[in-house]
Amino acid sequence: FPYTAGLLFHDDLYRRRGRGSFDEAFVRPPSSTRHILHPETYVSNVEPVAMRFPMALTPARRKLLAEGTLGEMDLQVLLNQYTPELVKPLASQWRGGEFRLEEEKGSGNGRPVLTFGFTMESPEAARALLAAYRKVLPLKWKQFEVTESTADRLKGRGDFGPFETWIDGPVMVSIEGGQLK
Repeated sequence: FPYTAGLLFHDDLYRRRGRGSFDEAFVRPPSSTRHILHPETYVSNVEPVAMRFPMALTPARRKLLAEGTLGEMDLQVLLNQYTPELVKPLASQWRGGEFRLEEEKGSGNGRPVLTFGFTMESPEAARALLAAYRKVLPLKWKQFEVTESTADRLKGRGDFGPFETWIDGPVMVSIEGGQLK
């Protein structure tokens, strides 16, 4: 994590709670990058929204390689890499995130399938994130072909096969690669 953000986090805690706050952060460490970037969420015990993908998104023909959480910092990095002008208005609306990396069984080439999602502050923020991700996809892939595009869904083919990205309330989900159905 950037040293400056960590330093500012501890400075904020020290100003709020005094000398013991440094020890407190080791006894009860921040649970997300949002706590570091917005110390008031740490102080007030605001936890990230837990997000679990429906099992239907993981067909039996896939092997799980890795899974975990995505923090506000991850969203900042993704946006900053391709659309830096959208980092400030979108990243601070992050409320939770998860990813799953799988491999198509029997594909012979270990085709990766990436499923990830971000829970945002509101459905409007999720829609704005999808609009931003529409700008990201053609920049991160050499091959980019859209087969369906609405305000709430984007579908097509990229470097690793088909992709589908959609919003469901305050959540944006994306599946990239492999066979989607």
